[in-house]
Amino acid sequence: MNKNSDKTLKLNSRLSDKYKLNDILSFDKERRSIQQLITNNPLYLWELIHTKHSNVSLVRDAYAKLKARIVRINPRLVEEVEKKHRYHKASKRLRKELREGKLGKDGSSFKKIASRKIIND
Repeated sequence: MNKNSDKTLKLNSRLSDKYKLNDILSFDKERRSIQQLITNNPLYLWELIHTKHSNVSLVRDAYAKLKARIVRINPRLVEEVEKKHRYHKASKRLRKELREGKLGKDGSSFKKIASRKIIND
C-alpha cells in the first residue's frame, strides 16, 4: 500500500466495536479494508461474521452491502442466518412472556403453546 491509501484507510476506531467500510481487518497476514473484502472475498467475511464467538461485526450499511453480495452468490446462506435470527427473537419473546406471567393471556404472542399446557403454571 502506498502512503496515500494509508491516510484514507484507518484502523477500527475504539469508539465502537463494529467495523465500517473503510476500516482495516487482518486477512491472511495482510491488511485489507472491509470494502475490499466485500468486493473480493465476501464469503470469507460472511463466515467470519457468522461463526460462533466471532468478534467481527459490521455497521448496518456495510452489512447490507455484504448481504446483497451474498444473496447473489448463495441465497441459502442468508436464509439460514435469517431463520436463526427469527428463532432467537421468538425464543427471547417466549422467555419474557413466561417470566412476566403473560403466557396464554390477552396480548400473548404464544396462545397455542399456552393452550397445550406444555408449561405448568
